[in-house]
Order: sequence, then C-alpha cells, then structure tokens
Amino acid sequence: MSPPPTDELSKQGIGIKGGSPDIFEEEPVSGSRRCVDVSLFVHPLAPLQQQGQALVAHYVDKLKALPKEAVRLLANAFGASKTGQKRGVIWDTVAHCLGIAPNTTKRIWTGAQHWGAGSSQWQPVVPGVIARSKIEKVSAAEEQDTRERMVRNAVREALATAVEGQSYSAYERQMVRNSLSEAMVGSRLGSRRVAQQFVNLGAMVMQLLDAEDFHTKLPGIGVPSHYGVSMDGVPIGVGHMTSHDELLVVCLYIVSARTFVAHSPMLAAPAMPFDGKTGEGMRQLASRTLAEHPANLNTITNIRRGSGIGGDGGVTKGGPAARHKTNSGAELLWREWHPAESTPICTNWDVFHQSDLGFWRAAKELPPILEVFDVGKQVQNMFGFGRGAVLARAIGALGPAEDIPKSMPGAGGTRKTGHMAVVTGSVIHNLLTIVKGLHARIVWSQRKQSGGSYSLKEMEHLSGRLTDTGFVTNLLLLDSIVHNIIQPFSRKPF
Repeated sequence: MSPPPTDELSKQGIGIKGGSPDIFEEEPVSGSRRCVDVSLFVHPLAPLQQQGQALVAHYVDKLKALPKEAVRLLANAFGASKTGQKRGVIWDTVAHCLGIAPNTTKRIWTGAQHWGAGSSQWQPVVPGVIARSKIEKVSAAEEQDTRERMVRNAVREALATAVEGQSYSAYERQMVRNSLSEAMVGSRLGSRRVAQQFVNLGAMVMQLLDAEDFHTKLPGIGVPSHYGVSMDGVPIGVGHMTSHDELLVVCLYIVSARTFVAHSPMLAAPAMPFDGKTGEGMRQLASRTLAEHPANLNTITNIRRGSGIGGDGGVTKGGPAARHKTNSGAELLWREWHPAESTPICTNWDVFHQSDLGFWRAAKELPPILEVFDVGKQVQNMFGFGRGAVLARAIGALGPAEDIPKSMPGAGGTRKTGHMAVVTGSVIHNLLTIVKGLHARIVWSQRKQSGGSYSLKEMEHLSGRLTDTGFVTNLLLLDSIVHNIIQPFSRKPF
C-alpha cells in the first residue's frame, strides 16, 4: 500500500522529510513539542501488528512529554519500577501497563523513530480512501465468487443433461425450476446455446485428460502403453442398415496409467463422407481422426506404439482364406504405419466371433437346438408385437410384478449365439405367461373373435410343443450350456 499524498499528511500536522513522514518529530513547525497523532496508523483497516506498535509508541511519547517527577508518580501508581533514569522508568511503566517486556517497549520506540525502517514498517491509512478501496475489493471478490458458483451450477446441469441423453429443452426447464427455487443460476445461463457451449467445453476437457493419460508412462515399464485401434461404421439414419448418415467410431485399446487396467476409450466418431465406405476413404478418415485428437496420434506415434488394428468383417479381410466381402480399411491403415512389404500382416479372429460361428455350425446339426430357435421365433411373432404384446402384459399383471414380460425376443441378427442366450432365458421366464396367452388366443379363435393370423391348428401345435417334457428339458439344458460355457468362453480376451 503506497503512502497517502503529502496534503493528506499535512492536514494531520505531520512534517515530511525525504518523502517519508516523521511521526515523532521533536521540533514541529509551531516550535513547541506536542504528542503525535497516530490515527493514521491505528485504524480498523490497518494491520493489527502495526496498530499495537503504534499504541506502544504513543504511550511512550506521552510519558516523555511529562516532567520526570510526574513520570515517577505514575510509575508508583501503576506499581512499576520508579528508580533509575527517566527513560528506563518510562520503559518499565509502559511495559507494566501493557503486559509486555521493557526491552520490547524500547525496541518498538527505537524503530518508530525512523518510519519505514527497522521492525515498524508502518503504512499510514487515510480512512476515506482506504475504506472505499477495501469495500470495493470485498465487493468485487464476492461478486466474482457468486459468478463462479452460478457457472458451476449451470455446468453441472448441462453435463447431467448430456449424460442422461436429454434435450437442451430439458436443460432450460431445469434452470427455470432452479431459479424459482432461488438457486444461484443466473439469468443469462439458462439458454440452450450456453448449455451447448458447456457440453462442448466439457468434451474438450475430457479429450485433454485422455490425451494426458495416453502419454503418461506406466510405472512398471517406464514407457507409455502400446495401443490397438478399432474402428467400425455405425449408421444413425432412419434405418439400421442405411448406407448414409454413418459415423466412423474410432476407439483405442490401451492400458490406463491411472488405473493400470486395459480399457477401450472412444476417440471420436466423425461423419463418413460419400466415399468413406471404401477402404481408402476409411483409411484417410481414421488416420486424420487419430492425428487431430489432442493426443496427436500421428503416423510416427502409431509406428512406435501401434500394436494392432481391429474391426469386423467389413473392415478387415480376415486372412487369405476369408470368403466375405470387405473394403480392407484395416489392412490399408496398417500399411500406412508399416509400408515395408516385409512387414507381416497377422489376422486373428476374436473368440467371440469364433465361438459364435462354431456354435451355429454345431446347432445346424442338432434338431433340438433348431427347434428352440423355431419356437422362439413363433413366440416373438405371437406375443412380441401388437395385441399379442398387450395380452402378454395383461396376463403377467395378474401375478407378481416380476412376471410382467418386458419383451419377447427371438433369435436373429448376425450374432445368433448371443441372441440364443436371450431367447432361452425369455422363454423359460415367461413360459407360464406364454401358455396362458396361447390358451386365450385359442379361445378367441374358437369363438371367432379375431384370434390373429395364426390358425387354431398352429396355436394348438405350438402349445403342445411348449408343454412337451422333451422340449422343456432341451430348453433348460441349452440355457445352461449357453450361460455357463459359451458366454464365459466368448468373453475371454483374444
């Protein structure tokens, strides 16, 4: 804090020597000695140490202005030492009154003779100016703290909205509710544009944190983890098999330097161009995505740390014996990292696909398993859609809540083994509901009350298969094999 102007000090009757005030001037301008006014140094805005030292010096100055006999009388009244020279009696009297050591009194007085030197280091306080400055600083600090709290509250709401998959309209409604409950949210932070900015900034921060983790050295080996790259096209159009509105999802398989566990963080999901489904287009997009990430996984980094590239049959050939169609995007990206023809390309199908293919080939040779597939498909068609689904839920509602069927899935898709586990579990769990529903539809058909597209004979045949002892035994056995043998084997890392 800089000293006050000369005119402010002059108003207090303090002389100026060499640009600094002499607060204990022995010969003021008036020619008669007076006791100094220490109001410039004793003030609620001044430091406590400065105020205490100023008061000690002020008491000493007051006693020095008295005659020697008066000082001895005061010392006698206060019970202090009254022998010796006048200066020593003053040290003892002030020290006795304030409860400090005489040497402390002497040291403070000596330092006060030269303002700005020794142990005093006093700074004069002009109450009007300093008070306004202090108030302004406190107000500014409180206002800044309030703004930070409002922004933190808005960021929490925006990130929660994004994580839960809600729209930005939900964010606006939540901010209005917070404002009505007198929460600190601010009037300018409730728009969806602000929420979008918070979400984008949060995504950028997460990318930076991931980049730091990718390049952190593993304590056990002293170098960053090697990684594998996996990529696949994911449609986001109206249909799941559309050839447009497709994203290229690029993920890493890397060991985290924080948790020391292998995980698969997603790097990015850029939109694929019109030629992105070709092998060269996928290679260019994947390479650009890796290089544009804050981790800067460029070609040099990929050569040193890239250990493999993964994808489904549409991305990689799968070896010379493969018979499926593919764009070979994985092989082209690997050749970008290792252009030498002598570098081998080793392809390994993961255990999940191997077990799925092996199980399906074995299932084709076993009629009981095919029968489970067939029955599951018929059950799905009869009770998975439309009035059949309503009937199944109504029958389930007559019993405990856990008996209400959520869905009636059937076997299908490209992962029939995975769907098989869902089919067997669904039929077993909902067997009683399915049989009751079949009986209800049979009654409807007998009464000519629109039993659906299935004939009476077909429904009676399905009911007989579901209640057949051999079918139920095969169903339970297959469910045990899928859950206890095939699924654990498929989850093993390749």
